Amino acid sequence: MKNLIAAVLLLGCGANHASFIETTASGYLIIEYLGSHAAPAYTEFGLGTPSTDSVLSERNVALIRDGITLSTPSIVNMGFYEGGSELDFYMKDIYGGTFWAFYRKPWESSYSLGHRGI
Repeated sequence: MKNLIAAVLLLGCGANHASFIETTASGYLIIEYLGSHAAPAYTEFGLGTPSTDSVLSERNVALIRDGITLSTPSIVNMGFYEGGSELDFYMKDIYGGTFWAFYRKPWESSYSLGHRGI
């Protein structure tokens, strides 16, 4: 059995970007926090594309950084995924407002790489 590893570097400058991954083999998705630079007051990173009015318990959160403190373990096992699984990611930043970043499939006309401020 293989482990799938996604390394996450949270950057607090410019537009936020999240990545879309299609797994090539079955295995566990492991996400590791590598660090941040000039980061917002609050950053949340997770799987899926939650509603911007969702509450924390409704989202599939992998990592939370509040200020300079990581509030979750730095290495997180997000569970087992079959080969060919399509994984969307999101990021939520709070710094002078709330900003969401989602990855959408660019080949589908109703989707685009999004950055929504609230």
